[in-house]
Amino acid sequence: VRLITGLGVETCVAMTGEVSLTGAIGAVSGLEGKLRFAHESERIEVVVLPRDNLREAEALVEQHGLTSIRLMPVT
Repeated sequence: VRLITGLGVETCVAMTGEVSLTGAIGAVSGLEGKLRFAHESERIEVVVLPRDNLREAEALVEQHGLTSIRLMPVT
């Protein structure tokens, strides 16, 4: 994000996803581990993730009580 916009990302934000050459955001695997890490981190408040992973992420948040993070889906 910094390379494209010249702006930094707040340290309380974590991002995961794959951006294609056309700018499309693709789904990722290993989401459970990424969300658990974000939850356990004292600094991460928001996780930006592909919209295609939103249902899985919401289920994981509920299943594991990962309530300290807010999900922000993107396309």
